[in-house]
Amino acid sequence: MQEIPQLEPILMKHLFKTHGKKTIKAPIIPQEQPKVPDRSNKKALIDENTWLWEASELLLKNVEKAIEPLNDYVKTFEAFGD
Repeated sequence: MQEIPQLEPILMKHLFKTHGKKTIKAPIIPQEQPKVPDRSNKKALIDENTWLWEASELLLKNVEKAIEPLNDYVKTFEAFGD
């Protein structure tokens, strides 16, 4: 029974070892549309943020489409403007 309290510090020390810096890789929206790599070049890789470019373009297109009806709504209140 006397040995049981000594196990906790030993186990905790090994459970939470720090292995240096750990970084989180976050996606970044590209400034321009990513190019498709040439199939003849085996070393060329696909840009891993291509999906993010496509998602942001789709989102912008849908937001612009959703805003269009608001122009008619604003025009109904032009009579009350200064």
